[in-house]
Amino acid sequence: MIARWKIVVAVLALPLSLAACSSESGPAASPGSGPVSRPGGLLEALGRVKATAETRAYIEYGKPADAKSQQGAGYASIAQYSQRMADRLKLDPGKFTSALTVGQPPNAAGILWGDYDTAAVNQALADAKIRREDKDGAAVWTVGEDNTAQLDGPLSEAAPPTGFNKLRVADGAFAYAGSAKSLATVTDPGRDTLAKDEDIQALAGCLKDVVAATIVRSDRDPMPAAIGVLADGTEALCVLPAEGKAEDVRKRIADEVGSGTSISGQPWKQLLPDAGTEVVGGQPETVRMTAKPQRPGMLFMALAKRDLPLPR
Repeated sequence: MIARWKIVVAVLALPLSLAACSSESGPAASPGSGPVSRPGGLLEALGRVKATAETRAYIEYGKPADAKSQQGAGYASIAQYSQRMADRLKLDPGKFTSALTVGQPPNAAGILWGDYDTAAVNQALADAKIRREDKDGAAVWTVGEDNTAQLDGPLSEAAPPTGFNKLRVADGAFAYAGSAKSLATVTDPGRDTLAKDEDIQALAGCLKDVVAATIVRSDRDPMPAAIGVLADGTEALCVLPAEGKAEDVRKRIADEVGSGTSISGQPWKQLLPDAGTEVVGGQPETVRMTAKPQRPGMLFMALAKRDLPLPR
C-alpha cells in the first residue's frame, strides 16, 4: 500500500473507540450557508468531499472528541501538533466531533467538524501576519504558496511544514490543505462526491457503524480495501472483489485467518481470535471480516505494514 500509512499508523495505532456512524449521506452544505452541520457518520462525511482521483485513493475518518475513538483517526497528519496548535492557534483538533482526511500528499486535504472559537483562531492567524481573504462567509488564510514546505514559515513551530498552506475558518468546520485546489475538495465538493462513488459507497456500507476508518485503493494491491473499528472494539476489514468473485475471496480470507501467519510469524487466529467472514450483498458485493483483536488497532497496524490477511 502506500508509504504515508507508516507515518499515519504511528498516531492511529493507539487505544481505540467508536461511536455509531450513520449509513445515510446527507446533502453537502453550501460554503456560504452559515454554520456547518456535523456529519452523522462516515458515509455522510464522504458526501461532503469532492470525488477526484486523489480523494478516491485514500480516506481517513475519525471522531476525535469521542473518548472511545482511536486517537488521531481522521487527522493523523496534524495530531502530533495538537498541543502546539491549541497553544498558538487556539485550535485543538482533539476536541472536534468528526474528522476526515482525503488524498495523497501533496494533494491531500483535511477537515474537522464541530464547535470552536472561530474569532480566537482568526485573531491568532492575523497575529501571525498570515494573509486573509473573506469568501462565502468564511476566512481563508494563505500560510504559504501552494504545495511548498513551510520550514521557517509563520506557523513553523505550531503546525506541520507541509499540507497546512491553505486554511479555511468557518462556523462548525476548520479545513486545511497544501493548496487551494486540494482545499476545495473538502469545502466546495459539488454534486460529484465520494458518497456517490459506487466502490467507496460499497466499502463504507460494508464497514457499517464505525468511529474510525481508513479506505484505500492502490494499484499495488489486489483489491480496494477498508478497515474500521466499531463502538464495542470490533475491528472490520472490507474488500471489494472482482465481479462474481466474492464467495471465493471470502473463503480465501477465512483460510488465511484460520491457518495463515502474519509477517511477524504469529498465526492470524491468535492475533484475530474468533474472526468471522461474510459476503455483504449489494452492487457491487463486498467481503467483510470481523474480529476483536488482541491489541486495539491491529488492523490499522497490519494495513501500514501491508500485512492484511488478504489473498494475493
